[in-house]
Amino acid sequence: HVAAWSKRLKATKKDASEYDVVIMALSLANEGFPHCGGEQERKELVQYYLTGLREICAMLRTRMAPNARLVLGGPYANNGYSPAHYK
Repeated sequence: HVAAWSKRLKATKKDASEYDVVIMALSLANEGFPHCGGEQERKELVQYYLTGLREICAMLRTRMAPNARLVLGGPYANNGYSPAHYK
């Protein structure tokens, strides 16, 4: 969950400068996307997810070495999506 990772990162000052690569992967499914009722609810959740993901990336980058790579994993498959989720 975006909120859980954001909270964890804010609560700790763990240094990641020893790593050449940091991998971060979150999914809209973990935020409840398959259960959104309508288009507006889906749009709001997507915006929340993207804002949180950007915040997490920014926090991670400040803890990484300048030449390190931050790799973002994409959403994984979920059978709970309908055609409306792909718009």
